[in-house]
Amino acid sequence: MPATKIQSVLAAFGADSNSDAAKQAGQLAGAIGARLKIVHALPEPPAYRRMAIPNWAALAALAREKIRRQLQSWARRWRAKGLEVEEEIFQGALETELVRDARERGHGLVVVPAERAEAGSRAGQTAMHLLRNCPCPVWIVRPRRSRRRMRILAAVATQPGNPASAELNAGILHVAEVLCGAFAGELHILHAWRAFGESLFAHSAFCQGEDEQTRNYFEETRRRHAAELQALLDRCDASLPARCVHLERGDPLVVIPLFCKTEKIDLLVMGSAGRRGMSALLMGNTAEAVANAVECSRLAVTREMEADA
Repeated sequence: MPATKIQSVLAAFGADSNSDAAKQAGQLAGAIGARLKIVHALPEPPAYRRMAIPNWAALAALAREKIRRQLQSWARRWRAKGLEVEEEIFQGALETELVRDARERGHGLVVVPAERAEAGSRAGQTAMHLLRNCPCPVWIVRPRRSRRRMRILAAVATQPGNPASAELNAGILHVAEVLCGAFAGELHILHAWRAFGESLFAHSAFCQGEDEQTRNYFEETRRRHAAELQALLDRCDASLPARCVHLERGDPLVVIPLFCKTEKIDLLVMGSAGRRGMSALLMGNTAEAVANAVECSRLAVTREMEADA
């Protein structure tokens, strides 16, 4: 993802008009001078369900009118603060309509409350669909802790000689810095690393602990990852205190959730491969697994991949 300005924010609201997602979407748009589009989706039920409710059309109209008033109320508040705001009620599945509108309108960020992305019998389906298919970053918002400053973690994974990885990392840092500035937050950067073949050392019957040669191998690997992380920060012109840059040895699926918990992170920003087709079903990706393991809000910066033929 190129490090460009977020010019438009697409925000889906839940039933709670005082949700953190609503407040933070408006605060972010106002801070960065972006347009804001607020939406709600009304999925179309199967025909047999509509037929089972004689007054279905009237009930649907009442629900639509209530949502319309709620969206208009929010829009009036933000327009009074100088924001450019549009509202719309989608007819269809939330995840499908968000992706469609993001593609058609070129939004720079999609914001969804966690309760809408994860709740009910469709648990996680909205979040999964957005992580895999949305062409722009997706922010799934959980209620914030009562703290003056938002703590934001940008999780990067350096891959030397991989231009796509370098672009994705630049996008992660860019979005994290934008939100950090908008919310006067504290930014941390984390890179979890492992040595090639490390599992062989851990499980081999011939290795009883780490000998000097093995320790030298791990230390050399650590230094290489440290140099790669510093090179990334230099390329992105990211200047942070040493206490905010973290190089941790271990599996990202373990290191990242543990760091978020122990350091009381409010928002995790990380990359998603944006896989579609059979590769999404068979492979998944690290962002999806970590998303299921953290309790804080998370924002996925997507590097789109071609769908399988």
